[in-house]
Amino acid sequence: MDTANVQYLSNEQGALTNVLIPIELWKNIVSELEATHLLKSETTKLRVLEAQRRDKGFSLNPTDSVNLEPVSELSDKQVLALTKLQMQPDQDAQLSKLLDLQQAGLLGENECSELQKLMQIYQEALLKKAYALNEAVKRELIEPLSNESNF
Repeated sequence: MDTANVQYLSNEQGALTNVLIPIELWKNIVSELEATHLLKSETTKLRVLEAQRRDKGFSLNPTDSVNLEPVSELSDKQVLALTKLQMQPDQDAQLSKLLDLQQAGLLGENECSELQKLMQIYQEALLKKAYALNEAVKRELIEPLSNESNF
């Protein structure tokens, strides 16, 4: 991880208050944190491990099988691209809006259905990203955020 351009800011008393980092470093950190958070779920861990054993796609839920191209068969460039996978901005904005409505208890029946679809897209993207991050670390394309195993 390139930390050459990291800047530390302190207050008048000399206490460290902020850190400025390059946006690419920030994106890498966020991607790994998202993957780590996702893999805290025992169910998700089991699905990812199962997918690794059979070396192909994995199901997002027990009744809905989603076939994903095996990450191990992708080029380095494709794997790295998947590590940066995010929802489309309009989908992300709509998901945030619907989650706010749900939090406020104002979600209608149609909106509930749309929220479920967007959550499915979000979860699929996170799973793909987690699987790609794992493959990228295996290939030594990127360094792990920590030396501890996430599995």
